[in-house]
Amino acid sequence: MNELTSFLSKFDIDQERLFMRVFPVVQEYVIESIRPTEQQLRKWRNAPDGREEFVIYVASKFTVVPSPRVVRILWNIYNGKKQRSRDKKVIRSYIELHRFAVVCKHCGRGTGKFHVDHIVPLSKGGGDELENLQFLCAQCNLRKSNSYDALKFLI
Repeated sequence: MNELTSFLSKFDIDQERLFMRVFPVVQEYVIESIRPTEQQLRKWRNAPDGREEFVIYVASKFTVVPSPRVVRILWNIYNGKKQRSRDKKVIRSYIELHRFAVVCKHCGRGTGKFHVDHIVPLSKGGGDELENLQFLCAQCNLRKSNSYDALKFLI
C-alpha cells in the first residue's frame, strides 16, 4: 500500500477521489472472483443443509471468518435475490433513530437535503436492515448510485 501511495504522490491527482471511484470496483471484482459455480449454487439451494455448505465454502475463501451478515449478502448476490421494494417502516425507524445526528457519511456535510442510502444497494443483494442504511447528502448519494459503498467494506 505504501508503494501505491508513493507512486500516486508523483502525480497531481486527488487520491481520495480516486479511492472513492476504484474501491467499489475492487469490491465487485472480489465478490465475483469468489463466486461458486452455478452447479454448486443449485446443489446448495436444493439441499436441506445447503446453506451450511455455502458458509463453509465462503469461509474457505477468506483469511478471517466472515460475519453472518456478509454470508447472507453473498448468498443473496449469488442467488440473484434482490429486494424489489423498500420497507418504509424500517426506513422511518432509521430516520427516527438518527434524526438529531444527520450528517453525510461521505463528506460530513450537516446541512441540506439528505437521502437514506443503502450501503449494499438493493439491486446488488442488500436489504432494508438498519445496519445497511446511512444518511448521504443528495450529491454523494447520486454520485454513489447503485455501486458498493467505497467507505464501508462489505468483505
